[in-house]
Amino acid sequence: MGKSAEAKYLRHLFCKSCADTWQLVVALPICTFILSVAIAAVTIYLQRRFGAMSHDQMKDAIISLGFGLGAVLIICLFCIDTPFPISDPEAFG
Repeated sequence: MGKSAEAKYLRHLFCKSCADTWQLVVALPICTFILSVAIAAVTIYLQRRFGAMSHDQMKDAIISLGFGLGAVLIICLFCIDTPFPISDPEAFG
C-alpha cells in the first residue's frame, strides 16, 4: 500500500471513528447539539440581564455549562482514541 493510499485510508478510518463516536455518545446531529448549547447560553444571559439571576448564579450556571461540554468532549475523545488504534494495528506499530 502506497503512502497516499495509506493516508487516505487512515483519514477515512478517523472520520468513520469520529462519526460513530458522535452517534454513540450524543446521538444527535451536530447542528442540534450546537443549537441547544447556544440556546442554553442565551437563556443564562437573558435571565441575568432581566434580573432573575444574580451575578454569582450566572457564573455558576456558565461553569456548569462548561463542565457539561467538557465532559462530552472528554468522552468523545476517549471513545475515538480507544477503538481507532484497535481498528488498524499495523499503522500504529
